[in-house]
Amino acid sequence: AQIQKDHPDVRVDLIGAGPLKDELKSMIEAAGLTRHVRLLGSMDIRQLAVQYAKATAMILPSTSEPWGLVVNEAMSHGCPCIVSDICGCVPELVVAAKTGFSFRASDAQDLHQKMMAACIAFKNREETSMNCIEHMRRFSPQNAACQIIEGCKSILNPNRSTPRPSCFLAPCRPRFTDFPRSTRPCWNGCSSTAAWCRSSIGHRRRAVRCGTGFVCWRASSVRPQGALPL
Repeated sequence: AQIQKDHPDVRVDLIGAGPLKDELKSMIEAAGLTRHVRLLGSMDIRQLAVQYAKATAMILPSTSEPWGLVVNEAMSHGCPCIVSDICGCVPELVVAAKTGFSFRASDAQDLHQKMMAACIAFKNREETSMNCIEHMRRFSPQNAACQIIEGCKSILNPNRSTPRPSCFLAPCRPRFTDFPRSTRPCWNGCSSTAAWCRSSIGHRRRAVRCGTGFVCWRASSVRPQGALPL
């Protein structure tokens, strides 16, 4: 309600389902926010990708959250996140004004301030999206698996030196060219920083195969963005 006073066209989409739906609907109606707050229900990953592509930021206001895996998901789509400081992912994933903001859990005023800050910090959507994707490179499934393997090796042989894991993916270097808007961000752990990926079917002559077995390229007509429009 507070941010709506400064941004009359603001919209918050609540995604997910649960027993509090009717209560939330009543609260929205009582506050006169039916035009600004929508309950969209559960969504699969394809539907979520569309929401991530529209958003100024994704908000995770948890009051109890060991990590908050949805933040990984959103940032992998190029969507910055506003996350409560109770979430375990905050120190690793949230870089203030770059990949998102954190706020004090259950503090509506602090959340309001961070939402206002996001409207300013993330005006350049392409730059923000690339910052998120770049930051998430280190958290691909392949790199996580490599770190676990290296950790096990260190436990079994504590006296050995521990250089950077040799199985880390080298940055993919795609050939830059234009491809259709149907391209989507790589979900196969590609370490390319400013590229979009899809199956190697088609476009074989002008693309470069990366270490994950997918073909990567940069599509200048496509800008990665985020989800859950404010």
